[in-house]
Amino acid sequence: MNVETVSIRGSFGDEKVLLHLTGTDHPGPLVLLFHGVHGSADMTEGNKYGDMARLLLQQRIASCLVETSRLRRDRETFGEDRGRWAKEAFRGKTFSQDLWDIFAAFRHVRTRFPERSLWPWGFSLGGIESLFLLGSTPPHVPGSEGLPEPDVSGTSCLFLSGSGDVLRPEAQESRKLPILDSLFAQTSLHEAARRTRVRHLTAFYGSEDTTFPEDSCRRLANLVHCEGTNRRFLVLDGCDHPFRTLRGIPSQEPIRNMCAVVAALRDALFPELRILPQT
Repeated sequence: MNVETVSIRGSFGDEKVLLHLTGTDHPGPLVLLFHGVHGSADMTEGNKYGDMARLLLQQRIASCLVETSRLRRDRETFGEDRGRWAKEAFRGKTFSQDLWDIFAAFRHVRTRFPERSLWPWGFSLGGIESLFLLGSTPPHVPGSEGLPEPDVSGTSCLFLSGSGDVLRPEAQESRKLPILDSLFAQTSLHEAARRTRVRHLTAFYGSEDTTFPEDSCRRLANLVHCEGTNRRFLVLDGCDHPFRTLRGIPSQEPIRNMCAVVAALRDALFPELRILPQT
């Protein structure tokens, strides 16, 4: 599999936003995958986003993994200690800086592929950032260049995975971590969601999500403007917030199911690209 990795200017730490592009020789939409807070997105075996890129490629769907700027990228050094990783890699990073990285990544991909339909797909905070991307203006970040308002006219579909507008009470402690300690007000998020206009919206939710309650994710999805009945809220039974386990057991079934939904929508909107079954 051919993977092209591009480094663009980021807002924080090493000042790099890494883009991993696959399948760009295939026609049709290009899916931009935005990881959750303190997440890592690369093509190493076992990385959730890399696995998703490979699943999409099997359906001849191009994708771009976006990994935001940070102080360090050795996530494996910290094992299961996610709190220490968050503090060591993102100490001092604000939500505005993280959002700036997302705007910069989108601008780069839009400039490079001006004719393609770009489909943002955000996980948790990445979904929240997708709404600010499509429904607000670029954030002002001191020391970083000003970004123009993005051209989102070719963004017909949006996917959200585990993105809500308020955390569960037991997850509130995470608001003390970098990036999360400077989130914009809920009213700003709601306004961005209302200003987001897409042809199709699909929101995924894991029934075992311990970060966002279901009504929080439904409320946010319902604020987005989409055409007719093209809004879907799909609950994945037994799935956790990161979509990594099924009934407590590590499984790729959640990401396989979600990628299948994306592929089915591609077939519906681009029937000429449908992969026919072999006879």
